[in-house]
Amino acid sequence: EVTSRYLLDHVLPDLTDTSGVILLKRLANHWDKHMNIFVKWLGKCFRYLDQHYVKQYSLETVVTKGETLFRTNVFIPVKVSVLNAIMKAFEKEREGE
Repeated sequence: EVTSRYLLDHVLPDLTDTSGVILLKRLANHWDKHMNIFVKWLGKCFRYLDQHYVKQYSLETVVTKGETLFRTNVFIPVKVSVLNAIMKAFEKEREGE
Protein backbone atom coordinates (compact mmCIF):
# COMPACT_ATOMS: atom_id res chain seq x y z
CA GLU A 1 0.00 0.00 0.00
CA VAL A 2 2.76 2.44 0.93
CA THR A 3 4.64 1.69 -2.27
CA SER A 4 1.54 2.17 -4.41
CA ARG A 5 0.73 5.44 -2.68
CA TYR A 6 4.30 6.72 -3.18
CA LEU A 7 4.29 5.77 -6.85
CA LEU A 8 0.92 7.42 -7.44
CA ASP A 9 1.63 10.56 -5.39
CA HIS A 10 5.25 11.28 -6.35
CA VAL A 11 6.43 9.36 -9.40
CA LEU A 12 3.35 9.47 -11.64
CA PRO A 13 2.79 13.25 -11.41
CA ASP A 14 6.45 13.82 -12.27
CA LEU A 15 6.02 11.78 -15.46
CA THR A 16 2.63 13.08 -16.56
CA ASP A 17 3.90 16.67 -16.67
CA THR A 18 6.64 15.90 -19.22
CA SER A 19 6.99 14.53 -22.72
CA GLY A 20 9.65 13.61 -25.24
CA VAL A 21 13.18 12.66 -24.32
CA ILE A 22 12.79 14.19 -20.86
CA LEU A 23 9.93 11.76 -20.16
CA LEU A 24 12.08 8.82 -21.21
CA LYS A 25 14.99 9.94 -19.05
CA ARG A 26 12.76 10.52 -16.03
CA LEU A 27 11.04 7.16 -16.49
CA ALA A 28 14.39 5.39 -16.71
CA ASN A 29 15.60 7.27 -13.62
CA HIS A 30 12.49 6.41 -11.58
CA TRP A 31 12.65 2.77 -12.71
CA ASP A 32 16.31 2.55 -11.75
CA LYS A 33 15.71 4.09 -8.33
CA HIS A 34 12.65 1.94 -7.70
CA MET A 35 14.29 -1.35 -8.63
CA ASN A 36 17.85 -0.81 -7.46
CA ILE A 37 17.21 1.04 -4.25
CA PHE A 38 13.70 0.39 -3.04
CA VAL A 39 13.01 -3.15 -4.22
CA LYS A 40 16.57 -4.37 -3.75
CA TRP A 41 16.74 -3.24 -0.12
CA LEU A 42 13.25 -4.46 0.69
CA GLY A 43 14.21 -7.78 -0.84
CA LYS A 44 17.21 -7.98 1.44
CA CYS A 45 15.13 -7.06 4.50
CA PHE A 46 12.46 -9.65 3.74
CA ARG A 47 14.68 -12.40 2.30
CA TYR A 48 13.62 -14.87 4.98
CA LEU A 49 9.94 -14.32 4.18
CA ASP A 50 10.61 -14.69 0.46
CA GLN A 51 12.44 -17.96 0.98
CA HIS A 52 9.92 -19.61 3.29
CA TYR A 53 6.53 -17.93 3.72
CA VAL A 54 6.13 -16.74 0.13
CA LYS A 55 7.09 -20.11 -1.34
CA GLN A 56 4.83 -21.98 1.05
CA TYR A 57 1.76 -19.91 0.14
CA SER A 58 2.68 -19.31 -3.54
CA LEU A 59 2.74 -15.52 -3.20
CA GLU A 60 4.73 -12.94 -5.17
CA THR A 61 8.26 -12.19 -4.01
CA VAL A 62 9.22 -8.64 -3.07
CA VAL A 63 11.00 -8.13 -6.39
CA THR A 64 8.08 -9.43 -8.44
CA LYS A 65 5.60 -7.35 -6.48
CA GLY A 66 7.79 -4.25 -6.91
CA GLU A 67 7.88 -4.77 -10.68
CA THR A 68 4.13 -5.31 -10.80
CA LEU A 69 3.39 -2.18 -8.75
CA PHE A 70 5.61 -0.02 -10.95
CA ARG A 71 4.04 -1.40 -14.10
CA THR A 72 0.43 -0.97 -12.98
CA ASN A 73 0.78 2.36 -11.13
CA VAL A 74 3.30 4.16 -13.31
CA PHE A 75 4.00 2.58 -16.68
CA ILE A 76 0.48 1.72 -17.84
CA PRO A 77 -0.87 5.28 -17.30
CA VAL A 78 2.04 6.84 -19.27
CA LYS A 79 2.69 4.13 -21.86
CA VAL A 80 1.04 6.07 -24.70
CA SER A 81 3.20 9.11 -23.95
CA VAL A 82 6.28 6.89 -23.75
CA LEU A 83 5.43 5.32 -27.11
CA ASN A 84 4.99 8.76 -28.67
CA ALA A 85 8.31 9.94 -27.20
CA ILE A 86 10.10 6.88 -28.60
CA MET A 87 8.56 7.39 -32.03
CA LYS A 88 9.60 11.07 -32.03
CA ALA A 89 13.13 10.07 -31.06
CA PHE A 90 13.21 7.58 -33.95
CA GLU A 91 12.00 10.26 -36.37
CA LYS A 92 14.69 12.68 -35.20
CA GLU A 93 17.32 9.97 -35.60
CA ARG A 94 16.15 9.25 -39.16
CA GLU A 95 16.27 12.96 -40.02
CA GLY A 96 19.86 13.13 -38.83
CA GLU A 97 19.42 15.10 -35.62
